[in-house]
Amino acid sequence: MIKASASAAIFRHGLSRMKSAAHTLAKAPKGRHPPEPSVRQMPPLCTHPMQPRCRETSLSTAGIDAGKMKSDNPAIRPRNRIYPAKREQLEDSDKDIEHISIPASPTPVVSVIVPCYNHGEFLADALDSVRAQSWRDWECIVVDDGSTDDTRNVATAFLETDARFKYIHQSNQGLSAARNAGISVCKGSYVQFLDSDDMLQERKLEAQITYLQKHPEIDIVYGNVRYFKEPAAVHSSVDESKHRRMPQVSGAGVQILYPLLQRNIMVVNAPLLRKSVINDVDGFDQTLNGYEDWDYWIRCALAGKRFQYVNEVAALALVRVRESSMSQNAFPMLMSRLQVREQLQNISLPSDLCKENGFRIGIILARLAQFEFLNAKPRLGLRHSVLALRYVSANISIRILLQFLALLVPTKITKSVTLAARRLHILP
Repeated sequence: MIKASASAAIFRHGLSRMKSAAHTLAKAPKGRHPPEPSVRQMPPLCTHPMQPRCRETSLSTAGIDAGKMKSDNPAIRPRNRIYPAKREQLEDSDKDIEHISIPASPTPVVSVIVPCYNHGEFLADALDSVRAQSWRDWECIVVDDGSTDDTRNVATAFLETDARFKYIHQSNQGLSAARNAGISVCKGSYVQFLDSDDMLQERKLEAQITYLQKHPEIDIVYGNVRYFKEPAAVHSSVDESKHRRMPQVSGAGVQILYPLLQRNIMVVNAPLLRKSVINDVDGFDQTLNGYEDWDYWIRCALAGKRFQYVNEVAALALVRVRESSMSQNAFPMLMSRLQVREQLQNISLPSDLCKENGFRIGIILARLAQFEFLNAKPRLGLRHSVLALRYVSANISIRILLQFLALLVPTKITKSVTLAARRLHILP
């Protein structure tokens, strides 16, 4: 009897709660339903793994050891003194790197790595172009390089609505370090680099993945580029002319190395790379403040990787043109070009390529001299002019170079350069 009465009491209590709920529902206006939580009602961001309301998935639950994830990756392991780097610098900075909400997922086919520093206003366009890709099996790793704008909020909004997006935050270390951080955690069989202010055409991943699957002998496939100021206006070059910038060359070894030594053959978001390239070639050089992608392609060529240009009209790399763009800042970019070429002089290049590189170092030094003369720095200008003469003396006629310098600087300074060259026994 005691058990029966207890059961009856429980039944009456449950019935009472059901009636109360029904009465509350009956009072609600007809045709309306209780409000559902909005996707944009996100929990506050947090950084400590034990803080409540964090996502349940963290680096440790995703199978990634935050303390070791960089040092075990050969893509960022230094191999010689020319490309110092990478592992020691990244290990020292592990304590400054903060990983937020990288959800566990099946191994994707392709990893898109998006470094971002204070480009929150453009980041949504870049990530929208990834989300619009016709190839659906991807992961997109946003590496926030210590931004002070709304980059975190923009990236988190994408994370909350699409688990394929992942976010890493680190103290500001530069573009190369941000790309290397993305490389160290990417899982795809192919890798796509995308700067945070640029975009991809919607069939780019599909077209280039399909090509690499059909051509296992190719390591890096790249296509054409279009430039834009607004996403709706895409042009073929920075000055909006119809001339193409990229030389559209293919091959391996010297066949691709020669055009690469002349110039950078592609923008950073034009190629798609096999993961094996990332594993075999050291990461982006963190000592460079520009042209780090050009340096990387050169080292891929030196490692014997095969490049292939494919003219696929639906697989364009889209590059935003801005007045504040790093690539538009002429003097620092000249210094970076000079650094890349001087590093190349320290490795074993074929003699003809070494001479070609030395000649181009001389041209860069002559252009630096022009900047310095125009900015009232005659001593630096004179010094770089003399260095330019030294570099090209074994490649072309010195008098031809002096004629070239005469176009850059006043006649009096050209005479001073000639006199200095004679004192150094460069000229008779």
